[in-house]
Amino acid sequence: RSYRQQFSLKNPAVDVYVDPTAGGYWHVTSFPTLLFVSPSGHVINRTNGALPYPQMAALITSFEH
Repeated sequence: RSYRQQFSLKNPAVDVYVDPTAGGYWHVTSFPTLLFVSPSGHVINRTNGALPYPQMAALITSFEH
């Protein structure tokens, strides 16, 4: 609850995963931080900040090739 309040996350459709150790493990320094992880568990892309839909779609499509 405190995390949702801190970042003003009021939309119930937004899932929040909070793990106090994750910030250190994944080196998360800003919100949002988008990590794209391969099936083998390797980070293949890190994006700090939100992306507009066209940029997000292009980025995801680039992983498919």
